[in-house]
Amino acid sequence: YAAAVQAKDYENDPITYKWEVLPESTDLGMGGDYESRPETLLSIEVSEAEIELDAPLNPGAYRLFIYATDDGNRSATANIPFFVEEKLLIDSL
Repeated sequence: YAAAVQAKDYENDPITYKWEVLPESTDLGMGGDYESRPETLLSIEVSEAEIELDAPLNPGAYRLFIYATDDGNRSATANIPFFVEEKLLIDSL
């Protein structure tokens, strides 16, 4: 699957992009409560704002995170949920 982000650094510093895939958290808090972080399944740091990645093998809820960081260590982040459905296997007749 393809993913892309748009980011601009107004000082024209280079931007590094870190992409991560994590399972959806099951430790849900309220109003800023601490939530444990699920195990990172994929973490890639690149200089491009686009990436091609494979969906996780196991069905379930996941999130794709993006961190855009400039040379001054200033960052922006976003994430989007996605769901992997179970594959149906059909035996040939």
